Formats: sequence, structure tokens, C-alpha cells
Amino acid sequence: MELKAEARFYNWFEKSKYSIWNICLFSLLIVLLSRLLLFVLFCAYAAGCGDTRTFLQALNIWDAEWYQGITTNGYTWGADYSGGLVNWAFFPLFSLAVRGANFLTGIDINLLGFVLNIIFQTAGLVLLMKYVLETRGANIRQAVLLCVLFALGSYTFYFASYYTESLYLFLFAGGLLFLHRRQYLVAGGFGFFLALTKNTGVVLLLGMLIQLIYDHRSGERRGKVKEAVLGAALTVAGLLLFMAFLWMRTGDPLAFLHAQSAWEGSVGNPFATIINGFASGEARQVFFAVCAVAGLMLCVFLVLEKRYAEAGMAFALLLIPVSVRLQSIPRYIAGNAVFMLAFTDLLLRWNKKWVAVAAAAVSVAAECGLVFLWFASSTFLW
Repeated sequence: MELKAEARFYNWFEKSKYSIWNICLFSLLIVLLSRLLLFVLFCAYAAGCGDTRTFLQALNIWDAEWYQGITTNGYTWGADYSGGLVNWAFFPLFSLAVRGANFLTGIDINLLGFVLNIIFQTAGLVLLMKYVLETRGANIRQAVLLCVLFALGSYTFYFASYYTESLYLFLFAGGLLFLHRRQYLVAGGFGFFLALTKNTGVVLLLGMLIQLIYDHRSGERRGKVKEAVLGAALTVAGLLLFMAFLWMRTGDPLAFLHAQSAWEGSVGNPFATIINGFASGEARQVFFAVCAVAGLMLCVFLVLEKRYAEAGMAFALLLIPVSVRLQSIPRYIAGNAVFMLAFTDLLLRWNKKWVAVAAAAVSVAAECGLVFLWFASSTFLW
């Protein structure tokens, strides 16, 4: 019976020739299911621990408070780092989106952020499914597995919180899809907003350059150079716009980078950072270092699979944050499309359904435990 139900499920996609409406419906339903699971887990946590916070209060902690502050009060003035932590380290687009929605509706920003993240995550999953279907031989099973991991898997509670993860997923997936289609201007449009969402958003530029070089050397799709240059310029323009704003606001266009010093972070050798994580003997740092090594292995796997643009972006997305610290590396890997594409490629290489099912089950189970740690404000997660 289970096999028949599974076959009917996949046939639902295949018979409609992967209808965009079916993909949208599936993506929305699985995102809504993820929010329901989070709410049920919160109710269980609150009942067991006597937590009197609301669901959104418990969900929107740590860096969410910085984004909330930017939404309501904007960025602070003057490049004075003596006071400790500053909000220039956080990029503006998500806070601007919530602020605009709040201006139009007057609804509480916490609720707006929650709803917008449902929309952004759903849109991101739709684009990712389309990308998998176009780059992985119309493999609907991999597309579905990827959606499950991004909606219900480990560290996906960040997509629901007042963080930039859902918006970043949407914009990055759009950039990937249109880069694959060699629609560089559209990809650059996604890149423009991506660079205003996170400091690693500019990595899409690297993907464009690698793809352009590969196409040129292989003699494929020539005549796209001008469009690629314009698309690349758009991606860079997003970062330059934020830097110009910081220059006017603080007098320091690199304030987002210099602000890292307040978190005891400075740019260094990423491989030394990983080695130091193992050498520290601290369980959390060792775990982060193991995740960083796993991320490097996924990067190498993408190279071996000749997915050079994905591999280049993956290396950059890993080594940029690791050059500063190991903190948050697990969520960076679990929450980024190129790493999870490599992971699902690897899982399906075994060609055994139970491997993918087991990996998804473990990831979902781990997510439930991580959510309890999140509600308890455990420092193990950052």
C-alpha cells in the first residue's frame, strides 16, 4: 500500500509534466506543515518547562532581535565600535521588506516576518524544484527530498524565525535557476537583492564568472558575454549600494565587515580556523569543525561531478564565514542550496530508497531536538 501511495504521489507530478501549480501547491503545503510542527513542538516545550512566552517570542531570539531593531529603528549613526556590538553587521533587505509591509498593513512586525518567511520559503522551494528538474534529469524524487530537507530537516527553524534565511533561499534559488538558463540579466537581478540580504550574497557573481568561463572554453552558448557582464554588474551593485549607505550613515563603507570585531571575529586562514576548532577540545567547536570538513567534502564532490559553478559558490560560501569563525557553520551548510544539492546528489547515488528515507528521517528527528534547544536559548546553536 505504501509503495502504491508513493507511486501515485510521484505520478501526480509526472502526469502533469511537472506543472508549476503542482510544484507550488506541494511547496506551500510542506512549508505550512513545517510551521505546524514548530508550533506543536513549542506547545510541548512550554508545557514541560512552564515557558510563558508566546510562540513568536520564543521563535524570534538571538540575531532576530537585531533584525527587529533595524526594522523599527534603522541603523545606528557613526562608526564608533567602542560600545561593543553594532547592527551594521546585518544586511537590510529582510528588515526593509517587513518595514514596508508594516507601513502598508500596520500589522505587528513579528507576525509579518513570520508570514513573509512562509512566502519566501515557499517561493524558494518552487525555484529549487524547478532547478533540480532542469539540472538533474527531471529527477522528481530528488526535488521532493530537497524540499523535505529544506522544510522539515535540521536547522530549518531558522527559515521561520525573524532571520534572513527564507529570503536568502528564495533569491539564491532564483539566481541558480536563471544562471543555469544563461539568463544572466535575470540572475543578476536576483543577485542584486541577494547582496542586500547577506554578506555572502555576492557569491552569485563567482558562479556567473565560472559558468561564463566554462561555456567559453567548451564552445557552448557563446554570445552571452555582454549580458553576463551586465548581470555581474547588477550583483555587485547591490553590495555597493549598501556600502554607499553605510558610508553616509557611519563614514565607513566597510562597517559591515569591521563590525565583526565586536563579535571577536577577524579575517584569517579558514583552514587554521578549522584546525583550531578540533584542537580546542570544546564539544561545540569540534562539532562545528566536523561540519566544516563535511562541507568541504561536499564542495569537492561537486567538482568531481563537474558542477563547477555550484562548487565555486559552495567553496566561497564555506570559506568566507570560516575565515572569521566556526560559529553557525552547521546552519550555513544545512540552509544553503548548493550544499544540499550536493548532499542529495550523494544520497541518490546509492540508488537505494531506504538511504534517502533514513537520511531524511534522521534530519527531521534532529530538527525536533534542535528546536527544543532553540526555545531554551541554548548557546550550542550559535
